[in-house]
Amino acid sequence: GSKLVVTINSTVGFEALVFCKPVFITGSALYESLPYITKVNNQDDLTLNLKKYLLSDFKYDKTEIKNSVSSVYNK
Repeated sequence: GSKLVVTINSTVGFEALVFCKPVFITGSALYESLPYITKVNNQDDLTLNLKKYLLSDFKYDKTEIKNSVSSVYNK
């Protein structure tokens, strides 16, 4: 039921993407180059992006997510 997920580098972020949740990572992750993953480098960047997503009604392209998740899974 979360609106978004913030993680350092765990697979929780990848799982959240599977469920079409915005994901913010603060470290390095295998999936960081996928669409709909936002890498943040500092607190200001995180705060700005959190506000952006929490105040919007952002929708994902589920086909693009499926293709992205499949490409990582197949690696």
